[in-house]
Amino acid sequence: MSLLDRYDVCNKILKNRKRKETIRPIGVKIIEISEVFLSKTRQTPVNKEERSMPCLLLASLTSLFTKQLERLNYGVFDLRLSE
Repeated sequence: MSLLDRYDVCNKILKNRKRKETIRPIGVKIIEISEVFLSKTRQTPVNKEERSMPCLLLASLTSLFTKQLERLNYGVFDLRLSE
């Protein structure tokens, strides 16, 4: 079952960007899931091989994105998220 189904959010709500309060719990859940993976990543010894650098960069960007999303009260449609 997807998070959209679990929180009873249909495609129409997403396309119209209505009922933003319905989307917020999904944003919170996504952040919770990503924090588990990021935490595991941070606990793993850093592999400084060149081929691992893209993954490390993505992990740091994910951290920045989640912090910004939290500051915006998980408003996934907030235009400031793309700044």
